[in-house]
Amino acid sequence: MEKAGINMVLKNRIKVLFKIIFIILFITVSKSSYAEIIEIIDFETGDYSQCSKGVICHKLPKGCMGGVQDSCIGHGRPMKIDSAGIARLGNCSSKHTLYNCAMRSEIRGKVTIIGRTYWYGWSYYIPEDFNQEKYTIVNQMSCYPCNNPLPGDGAGHKLDVKNSGWYYTLQRSDGKNGSEYTYEYLGTLSEGEWTDFAMYAKWTGNENGFLKIWKNGKLKLDYTGRTWWNNEGWGPFFSGGEYKGRNCWATKTGDPEPVIIYLDEIRVGNILSNYAEVRPGHKNLTTPSDLKAITLFENGVLLTWKDKSNNENHFWIERLKDNFHWKGVATVNANLENYIDRIELEKKPPYLYRIAAENQFKYFRLL
Repeated sequence: MEKAGINMVLKNRIKVLFKIIFIILFITVSKSSYAEIIEIIDFETGDYSQCSKGVICHKLPKGCMGGVQDSCIGHGRPMKIDSAGIARLGNCSSKHTLYNCAMRSEIRGKVTIIGRTYWYGWSYYIPEDFNQEKYTIVNQMSCYPCNNPLPGDGAGHKLDVKNSGWYYTLQRSDGKNGSEYTYEYLGTLSEGEWTDFAMYAKWTGNENGFLKIWKNGKLKLDYTGRTWWNNEGWGPFFSGGEYKGRNCWATKTGDPEPVIIYLDEIRVGNILSNYAEVRPGHKNLTTPSDLKAITLFENGVLLTWKDKSNNENHFWIERLKDNFHWKGVATVNANLENYIDRIELEKKPPYLYRIAAENQFKYFRLL
């Protein structure tokens, strides 16, 4: 009898242990499966280490202003981190400088996946003495190297500064074996201030694609249809900065003033992200970390985490209801780091939890 009692105690302890393992295991899985922001490039590191695909510059050919450059980055180079006070948020931005020759100065982000949906945000500062010789490509949703003809120039989609305005070229499959494009006007160019952009797009060569672009909070482009090519092998990557081919300069001789712009606050989010999360100009929340769970016998689950922000309004906790739906469990006050979920554990283990920090900007990131 005594031996049977000991075996029963051990059995119950093993069951509780398995519950703990299941909970912690599924929380760990959810940390990677439900991330919303997949890339942030805000240059606050003081370098270009945040750029997934690095930076790219054409060397200056002989005869161009400045001679031959052996590096993209640094004093007198086409690209450098600026910490002199011109920043959309924080202390740093990326300063891009082009001279009168074929040249580019760009940062590059993560490659995306065809058929999936993404959010983007970024911001440009156009100085008051901006040189508008012909046009300047300031960013591309790039496919380089591309497998399809590009009748609209550039390498995929591109955003131009031209004739005191912003213009977007939307290149995509024509639904057959070729390409087509439309050229969209996004509004006037404002010098001496930051201009914020946000984009929501599904990259596909099928008709169920879409692309929306906001400029300074106003929807400027609302397109439905093909947005990419299904045979490219991958979706676009964000490429931002400046590009001007030799034909993009009105003056072929002499040394006109260089073209200078500043880039900051780049964010890329997956389908779980939203406009408020990627838009430039607000302080991000830092995702709470180290989410753990401990069963309290049959009375519930104790959740603990580490608060990594000082500007959240509260935390939001959810539990997976089935394989597809999440159920809100609780709203927890800011600065707290624990919560007990009162649930009868015997009914339906295992349990999957996720936690988010939220503030007045509705910035929502999940573990």
